Amino acid sequence: MAKLTVVPTPVGNLEDMTFRAIRVLKEADLILAEDTRTTGILLKHFEIQNKMQSHHKFNEHKTVEQIAARIKGGENIALVSDAGTQRLRHLITVYTASHFAIQLVIFLCETGLLVSISTRIFTSQYFGL
Repeated sequence: MAKLTVVPTPVGNLEDMTFRAIRVLKEADLILAEDTRTTGILLKHFEIQNKMQSHHKFNEHKTVEQIAARIKGGENIALVSDAGTQRLRHLITVYTASHFAIQLVIFLCETGLLVSISTRIFTSQYFGL
């Protein structure tokens, strides 16, 4: 089943990248990057040549439905940020995934638990979930 996977990236040291994160990025049909320059360095380091698309707070609201349609069409998409785990600014994408009944996978890492809790609180408070 196609899905959106939220992938945490290393903060400062590329060697902190997990095997699972590398595998998910290599298997993704599309990688959504907060900053394509930063993510490009990461992908080059791990010899990942998958298609990458810019996805940040300034364009997310314009592209999120198109991304949801691609996932519904069978593509696996990975969402990464500059460094660390995605923060509240990516909730539009996460909320849209749940709205379109798209399978969503969020990696838990040292900050991932905070993001999961924040996501649940935010969606409950603002979207009536």
